[in-house]
Amino acid sequence: MNAWPLKDSVEALLTNVPPVPAVVRYYDEFSDSYSEVTDASTSEQWTISFDGRSATLDFGKFDVQIRGVVESWCAIILGALSPRTVQYYYYGLRRVPVDAISVALTSMPQEIRSFWKKLHAGNLPYESFQALHNLITFCCKFRIASWGPEWLDLVSQLPLPKVDKYASVRVGDVFLSAEEEAAIIRHIDHVCAEIQAGPAAIIDDVIESAAILICSYQFWISC
Repeated sequence: MNAWPLKDSVEALLTNVPPVPAVVRYYDEFSDSYSEVTDASTSEQWTISFDGRSATLDFGKFDVQIRGVVESWCAIILGALSPRTVQYYYYGLRRVPVDAISVALTSMPQEIRSFWKKLHAGNLPYESFQALHNLITFCCKFRIASWGPEWLDLVSQLPLPKVDKYASVRVGDVFLSAEEEAAIIRHIDHVCAEIQAGPAAIIDDVIESAAILICSYQFWISC
C-alpha cells in the first residue's frame, strides 16, 4: 500500500501547465553573460552552467505523470533565479517521493496543511521542503490543477523544518585542528621564503592566494 494516496490520473489533473519553450535563457553571474538551454522542449536532460562548471538536470528521473510540470517549473525559475538555485531546487525535489509530489500537486488546497504535517514526519531534508514549496507556489501562479493565486498566502504559511544553525559549532566541525593550523602556517612561511629568495619568480596568483589565506587566518584566530 502506498504511503501517499494517489489520484487515478495525476497527469489528467495537472491542467494549465505552461508549455516548455524551445529555448530557455538564463543569466550566469560567474561569466557575467546569458546562456541557453537550446533544446529544452524536446530534451529530458538540460545542461546548465554556473560558478565555472556545468550540471545536468535529468527530468527522466521523475515519473512521466509529473515530468511535464517539473520541466515547466524549472524553465520558469531558471529565467528568474540563478542557475545554482535552480540546481539546488532540482536536487531537493529529487529527494521527495514521487507519489508525495503527485499528491501535493493534485490535492485540494484545503488539504495541504494536513499533507504538509505528514510530510514533516518523513524526515525529508530542508532543501526538499524548499523545492516542493516553490513548486506549489508555481502551481498557484499558473492555476495548475486546483491551485490559484488566491492560495498563495496559505502556501506561504506552510512551515519549513527547523534548522540548527550552530550544530557544527557544538560538535567542533567548524574549528581547525592543530595539524590543520600548522599546515596553514607552514604554507605561509613557505610562500614568504620563496618571495625573499626570488620575488620575480613568484606568480601573482600565488601571492594573492597567500594574502587571502593570511587575512582569513588572522580573522579566525581573532574570533
